[in-house]
Amino acid sequence: MTRIFIYEFVSGGGFLGQELPPPSLFREGFAMASTLASDFAQIDDTEVRVLQDQRFASAKWSKQVRATVVGDPAERAAAWQKHVPRADYTVVIAPEFDKILWRAARDVLTLGGNLLGPSADLIAWASDKSATAMRLAAANIPVPQGQTGTPTQLAGCRLSFPRIVKWNDGAGSLAMCTLTNQAEFEQWLRQQASEDPTRLWRVETQHAGKPASVGMLLGPHERVVFLPPCWQHLSNDGCYAYQGCSPITDPQLTARATQLAQRCYACFRSTTGIANATCRTKDSNSDLRPGVGYIGVDILLDTENQDPTDCVVEVNPRLTTSYVGLRHGTSQNLAHLMLDVAAGGHSELVVSDTPWQLRVADL
Repeated sequence: MTRIFIYEFVSGGGFLGQELPPPSLFREGFAMASTLASDFAQIDDTEVRVLQDQRFASAKWSKQVRATVVGDPAERAAAWQKHVPRADYTVVIAPEFDKILWRAARDVLTLGGNLLGPSADLIAWASDKSATAMRLAAANIPVPQGQTGTPTQLAGCRLSFPRIVKWNDGAGSLAMCTLTNQAEFEQWLRQQASEDPTRLWRVETQHAGKPASVGMLLGPHERVVFLPPCWQHLSNDGCYAYQGCSPITDPQLTARATQLAQRCYACFRSTTGIANATCRTKDSNSDLRPGVGYIGVDILLDTENQDPTDCVVEVNPRLTTSYVGLRHGTSQNLAHLMLDVAAGGHSELVVSDTPWQLRVADL
């Protein structure tokens, strides 16, 4: 029997001892965890276990999934220490900020667990947007122009407007906004300096292009399966809240998106630019071990110019909400494929022509 343990930070007790997070965080987190758990549970001779914060009692898992309800941090820690060593694979779904994702991945390894996800090294630099941009740029992969620093350090920023600001270790659209002129930027700096003067922010020039993403399944020995690229549907209020995704149907755009993802994957094994990763493991070898499992790349596809200027925005070292939609774009169990690739198997992706669209509002 194959035993899978899934830990999703929000629904799994990451906020125990604290106030509940905004409903949107739970909605997306639980959607990822419950969908992945259901897909794994459909695999023959597979046992799936999850943690569930007792305050989310109304959350319903598929009947094949075994949920351990936890009511305080001590119960969560005890359940974690019980399930991780017993599992054949542990999947961690958690935000990058404040090193939450990295610490959880590290703890899996410390307990002797087998991580079905990017390595701690890859999580380290991908969680640091500045390090990611430098690493990609050093490999001649186009990225938006940007600058990183505290509010005080960013006072002399000379990037052109509009500017997009976000946490340097942020997840999703957390704390993102668009600033259109110097007055707005200075007001924003004053506000951030008063609220958290040591917080590192990433400021980038708004790059032309339509938001898209490419998921990939990593395996050992440089095995990788690239999933069908999809459009990202974001709010148009300048805050870029994730609203869903849908497949890219134009073959040329699909090829361009996949090519960018391929170049990113090649960059994963290079050490260029990793020196500034804020939580790199002390025992890292000279080669970066990407790990196995799911990873996503956010990109901008230039659909307006004959000489397009596509670029990579971020690397997401974890399962993303797009998985909930992408599973409808294949003729197979995507979690089963993920597991096979991670185990060194040779199964290939079977793409379905069935139309699909993910709407976060429907989750």
